[in-house]
Amino acid sequence: MPVAVITGANSGLGFAIACRLIEAVEGITIVVTCRSTAKAEDTLRRLHHRYPAKALKLDYTLLDLASMRSVHDTAKELKERFGRIDYLYLNAGAGDFIGLDWKQLALDFWNGFITALTAPTYKLQRIGRKSGDGLGWVFQCNVFGHYYLMNELLPVMKDGGKIIWTSSLEAFPWAFSYPDPTKTLSDVADPSTSAPSETLQLLTNTHSYEGSKRLTDVLHVASYKSIFESYKVRQYLTHPGICGTNIMADHLIRPFFWGMFACFYAARLFGSIWHTCTAHKGALSSLYCAVIDDEMSKKFGSGTDRWGNERIMRQEVEEYDEDEGERVHKAMNDLYREWKEKLEKEDQEA
Repeated sequence: MPVAVITGANSGLGFAIACRLIEAVEGITIVVTCRSTAKAEDTLRRLHHRYPAKALKLDYTLLDLASMRSVHDTAKELKERFGRIDYLYLNAGAGDFIGLDWKQLALDFWNGFITALTAPTYKLQRIGRKSGDGLGWVFQCNVFGHYYLMNELLPVMKDGGKIIWTSSLEAFPWAFSYPDPTKTLSDVADPSTSAPSETLQLLTNTHSYEGSKRLTDVLHVASYKSIFESYKVRQYLTHPGICGTNIMADHLIRPFFWGMFACFYAARLFGSIWHTCTAHKGALSSLYCAVIDDEMSKKFGSGTDRWGNERIMRQEVEEYDEDEGERVHKAMNDLYREWKEKLEKEDQEA
């Protein structure tokens, strides 16, 4: 029977992905990853409560993507406990939000109600936060922790497994670009240009969340062919449209969050194809890529009509540059090997 591992499954989109899989894939084992035992056990309890008539196969493992030691140990545990993994959902996400730029928000809404709710530029984010490992915190939580976990699990996904990344409509091309690391700072026109490692890790990025999603998109396009050639594992890129999840709710006062949620429904009623509004509808693309073999080069989005009828939307990754993709892929592989060597050395010395 198939086994699905879902990161960030205790709420929002991750929980909805678990529900969708339970409803659609007979006999599936759902393995949720959470940062604490309490959250994991609560997630399993809510799934049992939601599907009382089903004989669910549920399990969990602890994972903190902000700790490379945790990522390494979790990968080892998953391989030992399950032997085979069929679906790996790289879904957990974090944003270092500190509030809203109210002036920019008003300007965005003045310029277009639906656009302001689809491609917001008014979210304020902390710059330069590092994890305990010394890596960019958003970069590690959203991209590198997942990339390390994926590479460790690929051997137990061979010949038919599927990797499904959660990206975003907010993966704007302007939010991330990776310089040529062979050039020194004196080789570029802008003397304020960051070093490649800082750029990759989003440490100087004013929109690190959006940058992490753009990096995810670039990394996917650069890597899916080599993964399939080496392991016969299909890798997909998805996004949930625009739906209400905890990623911003945790940073907004409750009345404002519910007001924003109401605006999502209004945008959909006025013709937005992207306002799925609920996480369950947002999880459609994640389910689709699990049960259908489609083109790996595309980005699959969840959409609806104005009445909430679901649809799959196929997109291209905008403004993808092959040279940049190769640089990103190499840099991520180099960083993966660096951390793998470090963590395995620690294992040997323990």
